[in-house]
This record gives sequence, structure tokens and C-alpha cells, in this order.
Amino acid sequence: MPLPRRACLLVASSFLATLLAGCSLSPTGEPVETAGVALTGVVHGGQQPIVGAKLYLLAAGTGGYGTASTSLLTTGVAGTDSIGGYVLTTSGGSFSITGDYTCTPGTQVYLYSLGGNGGAGANASSGLLAALGNCPSSGSLLSTTPFILINEVTTVAAAYALAGFATDATHISSSGSTLAQTGVKNAFLTAANLANVATGAAPAQTVTGTGAVPQSEIYTLANILASCVNSASPFANCTTLFANAKSAGSTGTAPTDTATAAINIAHNPGQNIANLYGLAGGTAAPFQPTLSTAPNDFSVSIVYSDNGGNIAIDGSGNLWEATYGGVLARSSNGTLLSPAAGYGGGGISSTFSSNAIAIDPSNNVWVVGANSCGGVATLVKLSNAGTILSGSSGYTGNGMTGQANGIAIDGSGDVFVSNDLYTGSPCSGSSSALPGSISRFTNAGAVYGSPLSGSGVGQYVNGLAFDNTGALWTSSYNVTENSNNSYTTTTLLDKFTTAGAPVTGAPFTGGGGPIAIDSVNDVFGAGTGPVYENLASGAAAPNSPFTNSHTNTALSQCIGMAVDGANNVWCASDNDSIAEMTNTGTPISPDAGYVTPNALGPTGIAIDGSGNVWVSNGYMSVGNSVAGIMWEMVGGAAPVVTPLSAAVKAGTLGQRP
Repeated sequence: MPLPRRACLLVASSFLATLLAGCSLSPTGEPVETAGVALTGVVHGGQQPIVGAKLYLLAAGTGGYGTASTSLLTTGVAGTDSIGGYVLTTSGGSFSITGDYTCTPGTQVYLYSLGGNGGAGANASSGLLAALGNCPSSGSLLSTTPFILINEVTTVAAAYALAGFATDATHISSSGSTLAQTGVKNAFLTAANLANVATGAAPAQTVTGTGAVPQSEIYTLANILASCVNSASPFANCTTLFANAKSAGSTGTAPTDTATAAINIAHNPGQNIANLYGLAGGTAAPFQPTLSTAPNDFSVSIVYSDNGGNIAIDGSGNLWEATYGGVLARSSNGTLLSPAAGYGGGGISSTFSSNAIAIDPSNNVWVVGANSCGGVATLVKLSNAGTILSGSSGYTGNGMTGQANGIAIDGSGDVFVSNDLYTGSPCSGSSSALPGSISRFTNAGAVYGSPLSGSGVGQYVNGLAFDNTGALWTSSYNVTENSNNSYTTTTLLDKFTTAGAPVTGAPFTGGGGPIAIDSVNDVFGAGTGPVYENLASGAAAPNSPFTNSHTNTALSQCIGMAVDGANNVWCASDNDSIAEMTNTGTPISPDAGYVTPNALGPTGIAIDGSGNVWVSNGYMSVGNSVAGIMWEMVGGAAPVVTPLSAAVKAGTLGQRP
């Protein structure tokens, strides 16, 4: 029996800066259409009202990526076209939706305005968006007066936050899976961080005040759109905008409206920067303040104060971070879920230093570290609520050392920890490095088997990851001192079967640094410069290393790596940027990578189920002081299955949820 359709009443909420909806159920649970409470607002191009625009009420589709959004307006509309039912804006750009409309509880809703006259004549290229948010099933309505201001600012917010699910303004959709719908819901929450749909303004801080929003950049992008929306025939600015905001940036399909142009810019934030910035209009533009010079790129990043540790994403889209003295947790919209110092106890003291974090398929969080230099390593398991599950002192043994520095979790939830080994104490300055090892634990924390080791596991293990078949890959290197006091570095890439045996032909030559794996089980590894690619067989890919990628400085050395749901490869570079490339090595990001102001010293990178790219940084330069930060590149990547162990279990690494 299909799920019952429910009628939703939609109202605006100034608290969430999103539109909430109440849904009523009939006593029998059968579908009921209820006349919606009047949904009112205005549509502006810049600061000018747009009269005669078609206004559609749409929901993110669930029929697959690239499929059409769902029209929610049914009766009492001015007309219907291929997009769906619409109302028209009247004098002053005002609108009122009073007819019947329905939405499924949990559906994410947005408004789309197309065409109209902003004062310079009718402009069919004027397209504007406002991400409204969730249609809940509570049936309750907030007491605030429903009012929405749709303009170029709300359009930029929606375009970037929903970029991972958007093809154009009328095709915002996902597979409809539970995980995909979680990603869509979180994306709408992120849109509320970038713009307030009740005022049409970009805030300086996120909704909860925990993150800094790039207000000047958002207003600059809004002004670029306004240059077309407010233009008169022959619409020269629209021609310039659309030529520089194609579906692939400089190539592909040109948009026909400004909302789709904004989505295309979000998809290609490193392309045609000078030409786009030339449309911004400077101090005479309608939205202020703006950027005074053209940026390196048009990626939009929210910055949070942070401790700069390694990071992982759980199945709800929450961010977890292993930091000095605790484990931090943030929601998908940046709200701090843990105490400010992080969760502690269970072997995590105020001096606990952790080098690694991972999340199992049940969304439990695992960290490994030591409470003193050279001390005994402790493996700690926490619930998704931060409760210690590994006892008062954590798990130890199986050859795990105080130099444990990596965690990977397989599809069954078993935990693998990489160790650097030494003679003597590495903290005393009188030690020698030995070949490393991989300790193994069940999900209940019991030691099983002997540590994995061999000729393919070098002295310094920097990468540990499972592929879609359940095979474990390790990336490491050896350092040999020569007679003339110089040193020779040998990089190693090893592969172990699910039974823990090295595969035939291993070890292979790799980059020696962090690794990430794509949908066909190719391994991408960081070296001291370019990125290396090894095929699933272990053999080097024909174009490896990627010497043609980012020839400037963006790939000076990758501190962390990730693969998104479109199989694109991401590198958090010690050049204080993040670089993106195809899985054949073609650069996507600018030659200097994507950057955010003041970020220094990346320590980790992770991609969430909404397509946001999170980068932890150990330091941020602010005058003469330094502090850790976390920056979220909004909608920069294709969404992924989270946590990574769930992707391993399902065989969906490098794929959208």
C-alpha cells in the first residue's frame, strides 16, 4: 500500500530563515488536500520589485539524480506549464499562494521565480531561488507571519548549498534513498546559513552564530546575477553571464536563466573568474559590501573556530574530529554537538593526542592516540551520542604502539590501526625506525590475529583504506641514510586480502602519503608533489603520477585525500589550499587550488552526504596570533555515502548515495 499523501501548510520561520510546513492527517490516514495558509512575500531583482514573474513551489525530486523537481501547486494557480503550476507576482513584486498545495512529510521545498519585469522591461532570463526547507508532519504552525523575500542573495545561497543535487533550477533531485534524503535535508539547512529568506540578506554569522559566513563574496555573486536580472534588451550582461557560466564552466550547455547560471558557477567555482567579476558592478551594485578585487575562485566557504584535528563524517552528516584532549562533534550546519573541549574519558585525558579517527557502519566513532609522547596507544570507541563504549581505559594490544597514526574500518565494523615502530623511544631523539605494522580489533574491541606486516609496510605508515571489495591498502615509506649523510626515501603501496594476506605482486610503488579509493578500486596517493594513481591490480595507472595537474603550487604535498561521489579526487595541500582533479588527473580547481582567507596548515579533509568539503586546519593566521579553524566549502563536491565504512560495506565508494 503506498504511503498516504498528506496536505502540508507552509509558513515562514525567521528563526530558521527557512520555510516550515505543517501537515494534517485524516483520522483514516487517507490523502487529504487542505487549503494552504497564504504564503506571501516579494520577488526582487537587486532592490527592485519584479512584476509578472511566474512563481513555482517545488520540492526536491526523489526519482534519481538529474530528474525533475516535483511541482506542489495544484489548484488556484494562474497557469500551468512544463514546470508545473505557478502564480504571478503583482505590483511591488508581491505574491500570495492561497490555493491548495501538498507535500510529503520530510520533503524539502523551494520557490523558483522565472521572468517578469524588474523595471527595465520583461526579462525571460531572470531566474531566482529561495530554499525554504522541510515539510514536517507535526501539523503545527509557527506564529510568525509568513513572508519571504526572493532575490539574488537567496538564489546564491540555494545554488551553492543544493549544488550537489542540482542540474538546473528545475532539476534538483536525488536517488530518494534514506541517506540521499538526509543529504538533501542537510543541504537545505546549509542554505539557511548563507541567506535569510525572510529578509533576503546574507548574514555575517551562521544561524547558530558558530561560523563566519563569506558575506562580501555572496553579495558579489548576487550582484553578478543582478547585472542580468536588472538589465534591459538586448541583455548584454545576460549574454556575458551565460557565456561564462556554462554547465562545465567554459564549455557545455549555456544556461537560459540566472538561477541555473548560479548553479553552474557553484559547480565550476574556479572558472572564468575575471569575466564574472567584471559583472559585479563595484560600489554601485545593489548588494553591499562586496569584494574589492577579483578572488582566486568563487568557492563559498564557511569558517568555524576549531582545534584542527583529523576528521570523519557519520551517516547523519555530522562531523567528528580527533583533537588534542577530546573528540569534537558538529552537526551538518556547524552547530557544536559536543562540549567545547570535546568528549573525553575512557582513556582520553586532557593530554590525549590523537592522530586518527574513523566511524563504523553503526555510526560509532573510533579514535586512537596516546596521553604522552611515547606512551601506550589507546583505542577508544564512542557512541554517536559521545558515550564511551570501550571501558575506562580503552582498548590496547595487538602490537599497537604510542605512534599509532591511522584507522580504517571495514564493512563488518572491524578496526585496523597503523603503527610506526621504533627501537628506543622516538621522543628521546635516540631511536631508530623499524618497519610498521597494522593492528586488528573486532568491533567489540577484541584483538584478533597477528598484526599485519611485511616488506610492503614501511617505517612510516601514512595511508590506510579499504576498497569496495574489502581489501586493505596501506601507503608508507622507508628512509635510508647514505654514507654521505644524505637520505634516500622509498615509497611503498601494499594490498592485503580480506584474509590478511599480501596480494601477489605486492608491494607496489605509490606516493607514500595519505590515500583514497574510487568506485573502480583505483588508489590515489599523495607524494611529496604530484598525486599517484594505482589501478586495482596495484599497477601504476598509465598517466601516474599526475604531473600535469596544478603545475603551480596547489599540490606541493597532500596532507589529506578524498574521493567524491563523481569519482573526482580531492587533496588538502600543505600549500594551504584544496585541489580537485578528475580521476585521470585533469585539474578542475584553479592552479593555486581553492582557498579561503587565513587558512594555514591543513590536517584533514572529508566530504559529506550533501557534497560539502570539510577541511581542518591546525592554524589560522590572524595578525600575530594563530588558532585552528574548520572550513566548509559549500556544495563543492558530489555527495558521498557516509560513513566511509558504510560505503565499503555497500561497495559504493566514489558513488552518490
